Amino acid sequence: MSKKKKKKNSGKKQNAGAGKKPPAEVINATAASAEEAESAPETDRTASDPSEDGAEKTAEETKEAVAANEPEPESEPEPEDDSYDAVLSRLTPDDIKDGGYSSSPLKKGGVFSLILYFIFIGVFIVTSVLLVQNIYSKYRSGQIYDEIADAFEDGGGERTPYSIPGATLTLDELIKKGGSSSQTGSGELAKIRASLASLSQTNPDTYGWITIPGTNVNYPVVRGSDNDWYLDHAYTGDTLPAGSIFADFRTADSVFDNANLILYGHNATNGAMFGSLSDRFLDREFFDACRIYLYTPEGIFVFRPFSVHEPAEDSDFIKTRFSDTDDYLTFLKWLADDSMIKAEDFTPDGNVRVLTLSTCTDVSPGLRFAVHAALESYVTD
Repeated sequence: MSKKKKKKNSGKKQNAGAGKKPPAEVINATAASAEEAESAPETDRTASDPSEDGAEKTAEETKEAVAANEPEPESEPEPEDDSYDAVLSRLTPDDIKDGGYSSSPLKKGGVFSLILYFIFIGVFIVTSVLLVQNIYSKYRSGQIYDEIADAFEDGGGERTPYSIPGATLTLDELIKKGGSSSQTGSGELAKIRASLASLSQTNPDTYGWITIPGTNVNYPVVRGSDNDWYLDHAYTGDTLPAGSIFADFRTADSVFDNANLILYGHNATNGAMFGSLSDRFLDREFFDACRIYLYTPEGIFVFRPFSVHEPAEDSDFIKTRFSDTDDYLTFLKWLADDSMIKAEDFTPDGNVRVLTLSTCTDVSPGLRFAVHAALESYVTD
């Protein structure tokens, strides 16, 4: 019973106390507690987190760790030194083994470079072969024709074209005699005939011999069945790019029977064959003084130049047949008028016999360099 009373009394005290206003100390204490409660989370956070210096330190360490794991940014490469010494210093044994530093077309250029490489090699080989052939051809040509010249001199005696005995008739005298002469050159013609007969045993196509003092022209003259064979064949019949001096296949046996007797020869770069004509006959002094000597079994014939020009290869300068005298005079007048050097005393005449020397030019493949000379004197039986 006593216990129950005590419980009731305690409940009353609580209810009584709740109805009263708290004193000022209690209010102040309550406010202070509230302030402490408001600041408590911040205090707790401060207590649980590291200090400000510690936080900054931790952030820096984190950044350093991240940076350590990240690859460093690549710097721009410096330009490569292409100087000879620098390239040489970078060579490796593999580069040398493969044929040099980055020089193999198989590595760099692919199929196209490989094709160009072989084309270059092919051109080089062909050019080298042609050069060697050209050098040998000139050597062989000189050898062949020097031997023939020696044989011609030995067979007929030493030639002195400027002083052929008996060759004294002028062009006017030839015309008066009708283009013939019974003079004999004191044995000179007999010697020449003996030389030509000897040469004919080597080549039956032998027509004669031509000599032009002051030039390289001193060759046998042959006549074939066409104007092609002797373009690349020597007097001996050997294949030779320098060819031969040859008469037009339409040429008659007798010089007198040819209104225009044409001889062809290459314009060799070393001055051989007819290679010296363009240099010599464009000189006025040489043109006026020059005489061309043609030896045949028929006789010794001396021609004087009256025209030098560069006609088209298919023009009338190689015409050998004429319809009448007027046609022939027109031909002679054209040759004289077209000449780059004018002959002062040449007069076209129906009895004139012309010797034409034809060769190619350096100007155009369609042009020819031609020298025309009129028969001035001769020696026959």
